Amino acid sequence: MVQLILKKCKISYFLKRAAVLMFLLSAFWVTIVVVAAGAQRYSIFFCAVLMIVFLGLLLPGPKADSFLKKISDKKLHICASGLFVASFFVMLKIAFSLRVDVFDTWDYGQLIRTAYGICMHGEIDAGVYYARYPNNSAFLWILTMYFQCIKPFAGDNIYNYLNATIPLNCLLTVLSFSFLYLAACRLKNPQFGIKTAIVMFGMLPLYGYAAMAYTDVWGIFLTSLALYVYVRTKQALHAASRLGWISSLALVLAVGYRMKATLIIVAIAVFLDMALDFVQNKKRIFYLAICILLFFCCAKGSTLLTRGFLAEHGVTDSLIEENEFPITHWMMMALNPKAKGGYVKEDVAYTNSFLGKSAKYEANI
Repeated sequence: MVQLILKKCKISYFLKRAAVLMFLLSAFWVTIVVVAAGAQRYSIFFCAVLMIVFLGLLLPGPKADSFLKKISDKKLHICASGLFVASFFVMLKIAFSLRVDVFDTWDYGQLIRTAYGICMHGEIDAGVYYARYPNNSAFLWILTMYFQCIKPFAGDNIYNYLNATIPLNCLLTVLSFSFLYLAACRLKNPQFGIKTAIVMFGMLPLYGYAAMAYTDVWGIFLTSLALYVYVRTKQALHAASRLGWISSLALVLAVGYRMKATLIIVAIAVFLDMALDFVQNKKRIFYLAICILLFFCCAKGSTLLTRGFLAEHGVTDSLIEENEFPITHWMMMALNPKAKGGYVKEDVAYTNSFLGKSAKYEANI
């Protein structure tokens, strides 16, 4: 419906160009911030900035389009694969140079230490933390399973486990690039896809994310995967195929939401787009209903699974009820002018001073 309105107004082309420009300016600014913070550690940051500026000026032009059309699709796919392999090794080098210690640090270090503790001793040594922030429990479960798999090789040195998370982070980030590339190829063509691959190769802030095993990297990966699966859902020709892709989409969105709550934005966007499809083709309301139903079922199932994992290691439902921070806590803290949306220690102490989730909820309001 939105596309039809834009076509009627004859401004679709200009809006697309404005969106591309806004994206490039935002990406350039974030990259500059990252460079300012990390240039002294690693000089390749400057190369990445020059590359994204150059590509930002080159890619939208008609000469680039005519040049790419002369290259076969197979060669473009090979070129994209080469970019992703190169980005993995560059990312690996940067990530190891930006390693953060697991002690005296933020949530990232707490999760590494807890997963390591479960592997070594079979218990969670910070039960109140996970009762307070259950949003980290899904990632803790995955991290614990990963540590159990590498335990025969990593031994009892916690830094071996820390180092083992870095290649996994890099792989997930590169897979994020790959799924965006595949989605772009299916939405338009391989020529458009290679442009996406080149821009993602120069997306320096994501290279810095790969150094730390936290929910951010998983959020990027699952968002990209959800986009690709949704494109496949929309392009499925047969009912059975579409139902299969919709089921996969609901699962990815639900796991993503459990891993990183902000992925609910992606889920809402998908549901809205499916609703607009329903306006144009009323037969598709069935698929929208199925997707929403499966999403809530998968989300509930993943919640029960992680709750069971926490309970197995001493974080009981009663402990969660006493200590869990309601969503109003983050809304309150975001409105605090002291940090302009950031972390405020006093707000955490204030919410924590009330016993029980309902009392915390009312106090935050």
